[in-house]
Amino acid sequence: MDSPNWLHAHLAAAASRCIGLDVLEDGVAAMRARGFEAVVHDLRSGLGPLTELAPFGTIVAGELIEHIGDLDMLLAAAAASLSDDGQLLITTPNPYAPRRVRAGQRGLVWENVDHILYAFPSGVAELAERHGLVLSEAMTTSDDHWGTTKEWLKNARRTVRGTRWRAAGFTTRGDREVKPVSDGPFARLSSGRRRPWF
Repeated sequence: MDSPNWLHAHLAAAASRCIGLDVLEDGVAAMRARGFEAVVHDLRSGLGPLTELAPFGTIVAGELIEHIGDLDMLLAAAAASLSDDGQLLITTPNPYAPRRVRAGQRGLVWENVDHILYAFPSGVAELAERHGLVLSEAMTTSDDHWGTTKEWLKNARRTVRGTRWRAAGFTTRGDREVKPVSDGPFARLSSGRRRPWF
């Protein structure tokens, strides 16, 4: 919680109201002690105290789904508690990241010990559809190349400015179509040609 990159603090600063949810009582108590609104609850038993607070405009599951065994539970809870135009934002490790693929090829294991799965876009799209939700965008970020001295200096400046990561992916547009996402530091929809979803 002391990190300047702690996601919940950024969300709380940007939202008109932000409620943290966790199964760990100590973590929730620490959040409350710092002035954040948070509740202890396990979604496996339903929405519980969130029922009174719903509907939500945005639900963020940051670096969470790779830890839980029941993804249906998360998607069902989101579908039941989102507003009609609400969105569920999920972040998770990219199973296709070159360094992760290479580590797998070499038999190296360096994942968090409680990671139990990797999620990939088409699997998330299918799971979402089973709960009446639609995957509207999928993207990945990748570290820029640090090769030559000139590239190193350029990327060091990008690091200081906070723009070193590239985003690439797709967003759905219409029935079974996707549109590429630009690779700028803050991804926006590109004007590229549409291509089929499948």
